[in-house]
Amino acid sequence: MKRLAIGLILVACNRGSAGAIKEESPGLAARAKVDPAVARRTALAKFPEGKIVKEEIEQENGKLVYSFDVKNRAQPGVDEVLVNALDGSIVSVEHESAAKEAAEAKKE
Repeated sequence: MKRLAIGLILVACNRGSAGAIKEESPGLAARAKVDPAVARRTALAKFPEGKIVKEEIEQENGKLVYSFDVKNRAQPGVDEVLVNALDGSIVSVEHESAAKEAAEAKKE
């Protein structure tokens, strides 16, 4: 019974996950103190009806952050949620239009 409960918790933690966290550069994930599943839940708490379509860990403005692109059916584009990988706090939430999202994808 205990195993089943743990399995259900793990499934719930990964709701909306786009897969493994992509690293902007090697070694970033090893420096994180916050588990990626906890960071995902934090990002999805901002958009409970959303789905994570892209996730990565990166250095942004001198901070180690998890970056989540959350697709929300209510509006076009995505909402980028940055979660501090050291303390789990939300660093920023920014809406990206479909055009801005496409431009960023082209750069990558």
